Amino acid sequence: MQKGYIQDKTVFYSGLVYFVIMCLFVGVRIISQYELLGDSQSATTEYIFTIIIQLGLMICLPLFLFKFLAKKPYKQLFSDFGFKRVGAKTILYSVLIGFFVYILVVFVSSFWSGLIQMLGYPVATGGSGSGAVDETPWLSCLLGIIFVGVLPGFCEEFAHRGMVLSSTKANGVWRSVVLTALLFALMHLSITKVGYAFVVGIILGMITVITRSIWPAMIVHFINNSISTYLSYATAYDWFGGGLMNSIFDYLNNSNMFVIFIVSFLILCLVVFILGLLIVKLYGESKKRQYADFKTNLRKNLPNDEMKKDFDNMSEKSKLSLYQETVLMDTKQKIANAHLTETQYMEIMSKRSPVSILVGEGITPDKPKHNIDYLFYYCSIFLGTVVTLMTFLWGVI
Repeated sequence: MQKGYIQDKTVFYSGLVYFVIMCLFVGVRIISQYELLGDSQSATTEYIFTIIIQLGLMICLPLFLFKFLAKKPYKQLFSDFGFKRVGAKTILYSVLIGFFVYILVVFVSSFWSGLIQMLGYPVATGGSGSGAVDETPWLSCLLGIIFVGVLPGFCEEFAHRGMVLSSTKANGVWRSVVLTALLFALMHLSITKVGYAFVVGIILGMITVITRSIWPAMIVHFINNSISTYLSYATAYDWFGGGLMNSIFDYLNNSNMFVIFIVSFLILCLVVFILGLLIVKLYGESKKRQYADFKTNLRKNLPNDEMKKDFDNMSEKSKLSLYQETVLMDTKQKIANAHLTETQYMEIMSKRSPVSILVGEGITPDKPKHNIDYLFYYCSIFLGTVVTLMTFLWGVI
């Protein structure tokens, strides 16, 4: 392929790496389905496949292959992927978001299951299997949290909100969020999971964009998966919270459809409102962190102790004014580097949504989106869609 056809190598390379991941992931799933490496229902085999998929395909492969293609040092790669420190409040808000995302997933999953059931797909109504008789349920639960919560929370975010989102956001942040969410949903290769996985992917992408860090998305992903794993055991072994879940299910099963609809709608509205509020709080913390980093870096770069002392004695209002002036100068510098006139700049910003401007999307024009750059992303979407539809057809037939 001639180099002239590729306009954005970062997008092209990341798409190529992701397509390799998707192909190998499908291969591993086929091996697991046909039990070529042992009984797929055994816990040991399941843990082995999880390690191969999460650490091998979601971490090692994108890390080494993308580094080789992009020719970037590891430090720069991790920085590009969003490994930037966050504060204690951001961590707290992320934990709370993870809790409410789990509740949202319950609603979306129920709706999606009902939809595909109407199309003839038999959705299992029982547990996931983790509630079976187990002599050491606490150990099994702990291992479940590690293999379902910790590993996917870190590894899947590394590949999606790390590599994919960071590589494609120059062509439009929100297009990149949707693309990443779609790939994340199709990566599950399951008709029962693709619906709620897409919704969760959108939320995780938004969180990564507004915080400019991948850590909050990892925390949210971990909390959501871990709660799901714990509650599957809690309901089976009557642990803390399990009785409450059983009572809720019994109430819903014994109520009429109208009551269920009204109660569910009110709870869903409350959950969405709280999630929106928490995401706004995350945005505020992100801006505070940027301001704090500005003050720290500015003080560190002052040439002598006397100037540092003068800086320390400045009022917070003066420091904030200095920060605003610096941001304005940085904006003007970016305009100059992009060779834009003030009129062109205003035209670009008038086409951006208020949300895009709020989260700090670039001021330069979006790069023209060339189909060849996204070729392997399209291939990944096609492959994931075909396999997901096949899982639907297998269930119906």
